[in-house]
Amino acid sequence: MLAIVMAWVYPFLWMVSAALKDPVEVFSAGLDLIPRSPQWHNFVRAWNDANFGRYLLNTVLVTVFTVVIVLVRCAMAGYVLARYRFYGRKIILGVLIGTLFVPTGYTIIPVVDIATRLHLLNSIAGMVVALSGVPTWLRSCCTWAISTRSPRSWKRRRPWTAPASSAPSSA
Repeated sequence: MLAIVMAWVYPFLWMVSAALKDPVEVFSAGLDLIPRSPQWHNFVRAWNDANFGRYLLNTVLVTVFTVVIVLVRCAMAGYVLARYRFYGRKIILGVLIGTLFVPTGYTIIPVVDIATRLHLLNSIAGMVVALSGVPTWLRSCCTWAISTRSPRSWKRRRPWTAPASSAPSSA
């Protein structure tokens, strides 16, 4: 067990150690984990030279906007499918469940085509459209399942009022 743990942990430790070494020491010291003199400025140089600040901002923007769009879209779709009866509802649910078996890689071509037609390639907006446009039917089905099981009285009752059964008694 210890050998397996070391096989997984040692490369990570070596990577951290190599980040703290100067370029000559990385190749001359072999597999030693402890650097002779830690070079903390390597991290500052890597941050500035590779423009990590901009990459971090891009990641945060894409993540926040994608999560908000997917959450709203899937919550609305799941709620409507669970609470309202309309013609074709079962067909839509069948298609949703059927698309669970389609790999995401098959949907990338239409998503890139849409981003190209909207002139959104190589932009943050294009990434948000691509990532929030992929089939998220599993999330919609999960919302559908939750909405199906929740009491219908939640829909009619104002959230800030207590139900009649929990009203305090005057005794």
